[in-house]
Amino acid sequence: MDVLSRLGLGVGLVLGCLFSGLGVVAVSMGVDEVGDASDLSERGRSASGTVVGHYERNAGPAGTQRWVIVRFTAADGTSHRMESISDEPVGAEVEVRYDPDDPAVAVTGTGSVTLHWVKAIAIILIGLCLIVLPPALPIKLALEARAERRRRSSPTRGA
Repeated sequence: MDVLSRLGLGVGLVLGCLFSGLGVVAVSMGVDEVGDASDLSERGRSASGTVVGHYERNAGPAGTQRWVIVRFTAADGTSHRMESISDEPVGAEVEVRYDPDDPAVAVTGTGSVTLHWVKAIAIILIGLCLIVLPPALPIKLALEARAERRRRSSPTRGA
């Protein structure tokens, strides 16, 4: 194996480990999201919330997203604040679904719990891809280098 092949294999291994580490973080975040979605599905409560503010957030190539700040009162009388993607105007009433044991876990809208599940599963799948696929590159490079060494070392036939 020449120096460039070894260097490429080393870089591939480092990048594979880096991306796999990011994959582990993504899977961990997805599992946390699954827990939140499960809590909201099992014991979530509904409350009426009021949009008290909004701001724009950069959404990358898609442009910007409009986020709203919603204030709601839990069943125990405590006031809470949450943020959600929406284009509701300030002063609008919105439905909030929250976890009574942890009101910081809250979503707006009736379909938001399902969306929470979808987001959690997508994060886990992306994480799994980051764990599994990057290590395949250095393995592929090593197999190609091995095949090249065999091809060079084997005597040519018919000469």
